[in-house]
Amino acid sequence: MKLSKFKKEYYEHKERYDNQAFIEHIFQIMPKEVQEEAEYLHYIKNSNLVTKSDPVNYAFITITGEITVVNEFESGKIFEPVVISPSDFTCVVEIILDMDEIIATNMTRTDCTLIRIPRNTFKKWLDTNHEVTKMVLEGVCINFMKSMIVSGENILLDTMYLLLRHLLNSAIYEPLSKQYTLHETREKTSSRTGINLRTLYRHIKHLKNESYIGVYGRNITYSEKQREAIIKYVHYLRNK
Repeated sequence: MKLSKFKKEYYEHKERYDNQAFIEHIFQIMPKEVQEEAEYLHYIKNSNLVTKSDPVNYAFITITGEITVVNEFESGKIFEPVVISPSDFTCVVEIILDMDEIIATNMTRTDCTLIRIPRNTFKKWLDTNHEVTKMVLEGVCINFMKSMIVSGENILLDTMYLLLRHLLNSAIYEPLSKQYTLHETREKTSSRTGINLRTLYRHIKHLKNESYIGVYGRNITYSEKQREAIIKYVHYLRNK
């Protein structure tokens, strides 16, 4: 939908949004000509927002939901350095660097709503508004630091830690069952964590036997209480 329609709906139901200050600030600093070309879009979870090597046509501002940055290599291995949260920007580094292609796939981790702005329109906005430029650069710096932390953890920390981190980051909360569920094959988990399959199966068996998780077919589940235990285990592994 057009951004003007979303603005009207937002102010009628703003209590639905946890990031009101960010959304209203974007409305305030976004010029009329940018608002006229911007769109408000909804993506269901596990959708590709953009795919690696796609042309760089748009910048996105996340309003609700989370997006995973996915870098897939020719070997089939996957590196996921950053989860983009609400009140952030994505596909902006390519525009700042004047690149022709998207450098990494962006996949929705949950249902998401975003503001989409054409590349040239967004670039003009950056060039003429220091406030939005500062917001974008702050987001880029934070995500760079997150990426550096993930890279260091992948090299230095125990594979059990890598699995637990993946469970916390990638399992989706399902209100009906009041559980978090990871919906993916063991092969995909192995690729996304860098843990070989033999070690992965051994870790999952251990976590199940110690009541950290439940296993139902390919799905791994945990409750809120189990999540608290997993977080404590992660802290132990990170600091031992």
